[in-house]
Amino acid sequence: MRNSDSFFSRTGAQIAVFALLVASSYVFGISRMPFARLAQFKILDVFYKLGHSVQPEPKLVDSVIIAGIDDLSLETVPDQWPWPRSLFADILESIEEQGPKLICLDLMLSGKSRDSREDRTLSETISKYDNIFTVSYMSSDGTYVKPYDGIRSSGVKTGFVNTPSDMDGVTRSVWLAVKSPAGSILDYSLAVKIASFVNNITPGELLDKITGKNPDSVYFNYSAADYQLRFIPIAKIYKKNIPGGVFRDKIVLLGVTSKLFHDIHRTPIGPMHGVQVLANTVLSLALGKTFSTLPAWVEFLILYFVSFVCIRTILKFRPGEGIFLCILLSVIFLTAGFHLFLHHVIMDYFGALFSIFCIAFFYYTGKYAQIISENSRLHKEASIDSLTQLNIYKYFELKLKREFLALKQDKKLSVILIDIDNFKAINDNYGHESGNQVIRQFARILKSASRQDDFPARFGGDEFCVLIKGLARPQLEAYAGRIMEKFGRSSFSWIDNGQIKFTVSIGIALYSDFHPGNYLEMLKCADKALYRAKEEGKNRVCFYAS
Repeated sequence: MRNSDSFFSRTGAQIAVFALLVASSYVFGISRMPFARLAQFKILDVFYKLGHSVQPEPKLVDSVIIAGIDDLSLETVPDQWPWPRSLFADILESIEEQGPKLICLDLMLSGKSRDSREDRTLSETISKYDNIFTVSYMSSDGTYVKPYDGIRSSGVKTGFVNTPSDMDGVTRSVWLAVKSPAGSILDYSLAVKIASFVNNITPGELLDKITGKNPDSVYFNYSAADYQLRFIPIAKIYKKNIPGGVFRDKIVLLGVTSKLFHDIHRTPIGPMHGVQVLANTVLSLALGKTFSTLPAWVEFLILYFVSFVCIRTILKFRPGEGIFLCILLSVIFLTAGFHLFLHHVIMDYFGALFSIFCIAFFYYTGKYAQIISENSRLHKEASIDSLTQLNIYKYFELKLKREFLALKQDKKLSVILIDIDNFKAINDNYGHESGNQVIRQFARILKSASRQDDFPARFGGDEFCVLIKGLARPQLEAYAGRIMEKFGRSSFSWIDNGQIKFTVSIGIALYSDFHPGNYLEMLKCADKALYRAKEEGKNRVCFYAS
């Protein structure tokens, strides 16, 4: 097995174990993090928009009419807001004359009017009909707020209109019922009651038909955008300026649409007024187009399968092919997810995409890092002398060439050549391994004496070289003296102290002394200085002088 595949084994059993680890990590950890939930919602919103664009508009949408209290109505009706309840009674009468299927007052009528006759007029009007609904709601402190007593005694149908928002503030689900601590249903939502009335069944039967059980909430489908719902301003009804039969057998939802009321909800397909969100929840429940979710164990198996296929893919194919196939796998997964969405099944879309990305990212990043590490190792092996761990001469020459080309006239640059005196005698008398020990010892001394910016290297055999910037002649002499002093105190187990005197000869070429034309000339001058140190008796430092 190649090293690059050690983390992702090619054996099926090990791939299966790793895929299981990936799936478990996401399901039991990552999926509960806010960023994962938010990403899931954003993908879901894309499906909402795509689904709305490709699915035909349900026929039931034509049966819904929004009777809106818009800006025009507020300007047209002579009474100031809040309008007297007798005015709403007149509007209800005008609509009921045309025989609507139902009317919903999406207005909170919990308080009493100053004039009790206003409340009595509205209550008497409502009591004439059995198809009028109005709203109640759950307050922030848990109180169930219903319409005032006169309305309730009129036989009006009520239901709560609270709509939950997900963590990103978007409305995608609808509360179905209010339950007691013991789990019994205290009341149904307004959308459930209207949808059950439309289908001529009880609210309990509607929930059984939709979900097979009675959950607290479900995700619903947005069947109609705000512009697809028929809208009639209240002003026209107030002035009786509407054709006959417009409301016949229609679901009439009367609510506020003026921006002054700030009743705007964020939805997956765009901003909507509260009454328009109510229209969509009613349509979704009446048509049975609420969403179900896959069982947790099915989600886990899907994530496991996708992870397994992804790992096998990136191991089998070259990087370019592997990345393309991972993208293709993501597209196939999203296509299958969208197909399920169109059939009103929601799944965890982000989990598989996140797993594919993480597996591919960490694998290819790991391989790239390994290549960099391997190249660095090979570069080190090619540029570092194995015996001394100093740079090799070829690398030293390249460094000198670059420094020389970048050199300014006033900058100090020096080349130092060092030769261990009488080294052949050490090899001849004590063996080559002893000679290697002397070379290693001197290399350590040279390293310790050099600064971080200095560039020591092994020239070859028992010769060494150092590239130094920024030092003048006195400092170079001190540097060379430290090296000679430390090397002179060297001791080895294979020789008695004082039996051999370890010395070196050093030749230095300082750029500012003679301004050579190129780096090779500078090297030759340092070599001449070293040769002179040898000729003059060794164990000394000589500077090149033109």
